[in-house]
Amino acid sequence: MSFSTLNRSLTTVILAAGGAKDKARERLSARSGSVQETPARGIRAKEIFILG
Repeated sequence: MSFSTLNRSLTTVILAAGGAKDKARERLSARSGSVQETPARGIRAKEIFILG
């Protein structure tokens, strides 16, 4: 999906397993880096859940 499609949603769910879940959470909330390095940072939903 494109960012424009994802950003029309109110809620986005990211599925990650085990240790990947912690890394996904860290990368999503990181203040440095680019959307190319961490694509999840381009998601602007009102709620983002990381499940695993």
